Amino acid sequence: MTNDDLKKITKTMDDNFRLLLAELARVKTELSDSKVTQFRHYTELSKIGKDINRIDSVLETISDDQKHQTKLLNTLWDQVVVVTTDLTDVKETLDSHTDLLKAAAKTEQNSDNIQKLNKRVTTVEERAGISTPPELTIAP
Repeated sequence: MTNDDLKKITKTMDDNFRLLLAELARVKTELSDSKVTQFRHYTELSKIGKDINRIDSVLETISDDQKHQTKLLNTLWDQVVVVTTDLTDVKETLDSHTDLLKAAAKTEQNSDNIQKLNKRVTTVEERAGISTPPELTIAP
């Protein structure tokens, strides 16, 4: 091998070494950029994680409140059922009393009509001179 050949080989190796160093520098820069990006992602994900934890805490509070409201609604519903049952009983009693009052009013009206009829019959009997047997007399 000649000296020129050695120079060519050395020059080629130097060129390749410089290219390799340039490539390594580029890779190092990209790796550095990648680490920066990764750190930014990590920071953002940490913020998102904290936000999720806060949301989770709020949802837990809402869930507890909802459970409490459900208990209250169930208590109110039980009271509504009792009141509805009581109102049904009151309505039945009211209907019964209304029927009794109607019957009593009819009886009173009939009694009034009987007294009027008795007065008319008594007047006619007196004018006609008919005497009424005591078992057929209507008490006032």
